[in-house]
Amino acid sequence: MLGVMVAPKEFLLELDGPGVAPENVDTLLLLRLAEASFRLAIKVSETGKTGLSFQGLRVLDKCVAIAAVPNNFRAAKLAGTTAIQIVSGAIGIPRGCEDVVDDVRAHLRRLPSAHKAKLIAGGWSRRMVAPEVPSADHPWERTELRARPIRVGGAGAAPRTMLTSDSEPGSFLLDATRDQARKLGAVLYKEVDVVLDVCRDIDGRISQGRIVEVHELGDDEPVTVWRDWFATNGEGWNEVENVLEGLERGHD
Repeated sequence: MLGVMVAPKEFLLELDGPGVAPENVDTLLLLRLAEASFRLAIKVSETGKTGLSFQGLRVLDKCVAIAAVPNNFRAAKLAGTTAIQIVSGAIGIPRGCEDVVDDVRAHLRRLPSAHKAKLIAGGWSRRMVAPEVPSADHPWERTELRARPIRVGGAGAAPRTMLTSDSEPGSFLLDATRDQARKLGAVLYKEVDVVLDVCRDIDGRISQGRIVEVHELGDDEPVTVWRDWFATNGEGWNEVENVLEGLERGHD
């Protein structure tokens, strides 16, 4: 990166990588990625009822970057932070942002592997990364899990939900139908059985997927029945370290 001064109130889309310069960058790819990234920041700000717009245009020779001046610098920085998380799949796509998120991800995937895209606002910068596309190395699989929905969002045509499961190393974000989203929204933080089509990353974590079926647990589920019984009848066993030994002696 060359030592070029960045105006403290500018918002930038930067491409960084070996040999990247204004003279040799892929013109259309840079412009399309910058346009989609700025448009996503504006759409994100709209969901938070914050008016955001950009004015002016500057091409910086710092690798190469497109810079514009936001009408509200703080709102631009917050929108950029959220946009990074949306593009990576860390949080769900807000209603009305589906198309622009798809555009940003598509342009990111067209970048050469050694090139990196960043959003920059003053001293803040974050890399933009699109989720991996399933391939022969990371194929789709169908799995069944007992999980808990912890977030449901995007009530439009493409709602998404975040689940967590004791059998998975972390929470994961999935596409859902509107009917599935309604079901999961009604049982937030409660256990449900789900059938999923998922793709895992190199570490085995669920990187993307979609919900196939949702099965709510009834009150007669074995685990639920046992917990209810123990809450009423098992108080005296809380201090027993060896339950089998206690049963053989006969617990008072």
